[in-house]
Amino acid sequence: MTLPMPTTIRLLSQRVRVLEEENLHVPCGTPAADEAHEAGHGHPAYGVYDERTQIITLDAHLPFERKRETLVHENLHAMFAIGRLNDVLGQEAIGLDEHIVGVLSPILLCWLRENPRLVAYLAETRR
Repeated sequence: MTLPMPTTIRLLSQRVRVLEEENLHVPCGTPAADEAHEAGHGHPAYGVYDERTQIITLDAHLPFERKRETLVHENLHAMFAIGRLNDVLGQEAIGLDEHIVGVLSPILLCWLRENPRLVAYLAETRR
């Protein structure tokens, strides 16, 4: 059974929308396209996080694994933005955030999948 992808995600007090788009394309000259090119990605439009609108958009035709990894990847970008980590990295570190997010997203996805009891423990809240 394949679960539906969530349409909203909460990060701290922020609500990030998640959309899918047919044939997602990141326009050349945008920060997302420039970062994807600098990071050596052959397809710069698997997904994109727009900090201004707080929307994650994923290519609607991504295969099962790629969609999940890309969703984690774009959530990490959202976390960087909401946590103002890009401001800390500064202009001299352009592309470093893409590298960090690119390395961490498959590791984090694997960690979440391989530790469901830990995830349930961490997700528990007291009411």
